[in-house]
Amino acid sequence: MEALRQKHVFATAVLALMVVSCGRDSAPRPPPTPPASAPPPVAIAGVDSYRQGLDAEKAHDNEGAILLFRQATRNNYELAEAWYEKGRLQIQHAAPAFKTNELLAIQEFREGLQAEKEALRLLNEGKVSVWTVEEQAKAREVMDLDLRDADEALSDEQALTEALRLRIY
Repeated sequence: MEALRQKHVFATAVLALMVVSCGRDSAPRPPPTPPASAPPPVAIAGVDSYRQGLDAEKAHDNEGAILLFRQATRNNYELAEAWYEKGRLQIQHAAPAFKTNELLAIQEFREGLQAEKEALRLLNEGKVSVWTVEEQAKAREVMDLDLRDADEALSDEQALTEALRLRIY
């Protein structure tokens, strides 16, 4: 009888162990950890306006492009690319405008030179957000040409007018 009782206790213990083991296996497992991914890109202030300005320029809306580049520089003062594009367009826009409205053309030319000077300063400080190395080199070439006599031209109204006339004729 004692042997029977020991078999019964043993069987009960085995059964309890099986129940506990089954319960553990059937418990819901946590979902696998997703693989590590790169953090989302950080949005750079002013870049959206800058890109919209480039699109406006491609659509031959230079005035709209200048406004968008100006907005980009207000959103991010250190966005060298926007300063450059704004300045370049204003300098280009000034020459044909000179024939119809000298004062407006001189103002555009002055602002364009100042914007390109700011772009060059920021570029020299490494404040580049979007441009590739090749784009930086190309912009430097344009600014070297545009700004070669900028300090003298910006020194007074007559020098500025003469510098603009030289670009026209």
